[in-house]
Amino acid sequence: MANAETEENVESAKKKGGLVPLLAVGLVCLAAGGGGAWFFLGSGGPGGDAAAEAGADATGEEAEAVPPAGPPSQEQQSAAESLLARTVELAPFVVNINDNGVARYLKVKIELECALEEDKEQVEGYKARIRDAVIVLLSAKRLGDLQQFEGKLLLKDEIKDRINALFGAPRVNAVLFTEFVVQ
Repeated sequence: MANAETEENVESAKKKGGLVPLLAVGLVCLAAGGGGAWFFLGSGGPGGDAAAEAGADATGEEAEAVPPAGPPSQEQQSAAESLLARTVELAPFVVNINDNGVARYLKVKIELECALEEDKEQVEGYKARIRDAVIVLLSAKRLGDLQQFEGKLLLKDEIKDRINALFGAPRVNAVLFTEFVVQ
């Protein structure tokens, strides 16, 4: 009888022994997840507090002071309404791009800031030609051209130049990327 009880105690100890390491691993994973969440969310991400305390932006230059939030002035509202009245949103573009034989896709949403409100109507009328010009330009790009910040700025200028060439006069002041995804 004593032998049977001892065997049962040994078997239950083995079962518990297998549970303790499992609980330890689970606890370590939970702690690591919580620490990662605190690091990226609570502390503002890598270097978030240090950069904020130093008062520097991403380029290392001194950041301008941000005025306290409050209701926008009538002048700010008027400028925002004018900008909205001069902005043309284009449907998203999805094109293949070259990456040394690997199939890659670029999805980009573009808004065009027109020089004048009257120009917006002309740009709206040329949407098909504008889409064609942009698709041809984007399709000719390589992945390396689009990965760097400078490449994106160059692409904005090229798009603006191609669109303004359609009209023979500057109708678009700025090209704004509202979405830019390479997959």
